[in-house]
Amino acid sequence: MESLLALTDYHKRIETEKEVADRAGIRREEVLIDIPSRTSLLFMARVGKTDIPILEDGKIRPISKYSPLAKALQNRSIHDWSLIVSCPPESREKVARAVEKVVLG
Repeated sequence: MESLLALTDYHKRIETEKEVADRAGIRREEVLIDIPSRTSLLFMARVGKTDIPILEDGKIRPISKYSPLAKALQNRSIHDWSLIVSCPPESREKVARAVEKVVLG
């Protein structure tokens, strides 16, 4: 989590993009790291708090009662998807290895 929080700083993120690109052997502008803001990482409301009400037979029930997918999305944490690294498709494996060492290291 600390390594993700560090990347919310613009300058640290740019530095990390360069380091990943250098390690992967590609041009620096070919790596892009996208991450939510520090506030979002720490305090984002869970989807479960914004349930969709369904009216059935005069009663209001949550959509999660009817849909396993809705229930799964409500229980999902933001940290499941908080870091996205983009690069050219042909560099995906090299960049993935570089991210593991540089970011997750």
